Amino acid sequence: MCSGLHGQAMLEETEDFGLVFGAWASVLGCLLWTGCWAVSHRLLPPFSSAELDVATRFYRRKLHRMLIYCSLASMVGASFFLQCLPKNQPTQCMLMSFGPAQQFFFWMAVGHWSCALWEDWRSRDLLGQGLTVDSGGGLALFPLNLCCSSAQVMYLTYTVHHVITIFAYIYALASHQMGGVMIQGLLFELPVVWMLRRELGHSQKPKPPWLQKSHTTHVHLWLQEIFGFFF
Repeated sequence: MCSGLHGQAMLEETEDFGLVFGAWASVLGCLLWTGCWAVSHRLLPPFSSAELDVATRFYRRKLHRMLIYCSLASMVGASFFLQCLPKNQPTQCMLMSFGPAQQFFFWMAVGHWSCALWEDWRSRDLLGQGLTVDSGGGLALFPLNLCCSSAQVMYLTYTVHHVITIFAYIYALASHQMGGVMIQGLLFELPVVWMLRRELGHSQKPKPPWLQKSHTTHVHLWLQEIFGFFF
């Protein structure tokens, strides 16, 4: 009897989407995913044969953990996207779909970006990997490069992004709206995989062969731009 009431408290019936997880289940899910990502950070090795200082080891573990999330998120986003194509109203499905499966992966996203706030704070001095205040002729980080270092600019940019993203996923969970839109947000993590590859290369000692040759570096940047354009 008690377990039945407990289950009812964790689930709720909605008019538009049927049975979905309730508010307390979402809070618990977000907390559990945050804990899982934090533990995974602790367990991941820095994946480098060279001796690294503590800060760089932490930073590389962060990048590898993010790589796991972005790879998983993009696959999940692509799966939901493809499921909408054969529907009678695919556009509406892509924008408005919502259910327990979406909630589960939104919890995952909230946990990831919450963990990323902590990771970025701990590794804030290393966030400008491969960037300087003069990058792009001084325009890449303008106008913040006039008063901040590249690492400070990137830390501020990442923090604003993470907070807005967390709010967006929490809003979708609380309102049951924009479910399909936030699924597209998971799919948009695909270009980040290439960005993380570049950051891992810059933090590696010695740098990988592809990053030491201009033509292979340009190929990487072109691929990053192509995926960024479409996603």
